[in-house]
Amino acid sequence: MVNVMLKKILFVSLVLLSFVHMGFAAKLDEEDKVALINFGMSSNFPTYSEMVNELTKLAPSYVRENIVKDGGLKLLDEDFVTNKLATENIVISKYLDKDTLKEIGKALGCRYLLLGNVRSITVEEDGSWYHPNAIKCPINLLKVKTSIDLRLVDAETNKIISAAFSNGVCTNRYSGVSVRLRGYDVSQEAVKKSVETASKEAVVRLMERLFRKKK
Repeated sequence: MVNVMLKKILFVSLVLLSFVHMGFAAKLDEEDKVALINFGMSSNFPTYSEMVNELTKLAPSYVRENIVKDGGLKLLDEDFVTNKLATENIVISKYLDKDTLKEIGKALGCRYLLLGNVRSITVEEDGSWYHPNAIKCPINLLKVKTSIDLRLVDAETNKIISAAFSNGVCTNRYSGVSVRLRGYDVSQEAVKKSVETASKEAVVRLMERLFRKKK
């Protein structure tokens, strides 16, 4: 009798879990379009050099590129989104309240919006490296880290459907064209690579949480 009751409880539990899983993954239908809203730095983001700020603005393009590769979400055309918001005189700021989100969704004819922030970009010393052709001249290694968050939001209800946070790290081994970052001279390529890596990883995590799948 006890075994029969345990089996029933287990069966009911599995059924409920399957419904929870299906419900989470089915929040978006296959035909639902998503608008990626170009994002910038969070309100806590320090003021860096113009070049560093410009490099962090590459994040949305990297996010879009990786979402297209994944194929899990159907994004609205970038030019359509930009032109439509401009036509409707909707300004994208660091903080978007629920009324603005609803206004954006209505203007684009799109219920779901993908928002994000470059939360920070830091640099720290990471030991030394000896170039093969200059063994006696160590090069101080600098580690550049960019932090990014993504949020898939229902514009109608202001609810977050899925969210992800990620860090992208790149070791600055070669000098190249440098920029000043937190008192250090780092290469533009290292900054760019850290932004790219953080964007890619944020998309991977977002998709995993949205569709409960592992890459």
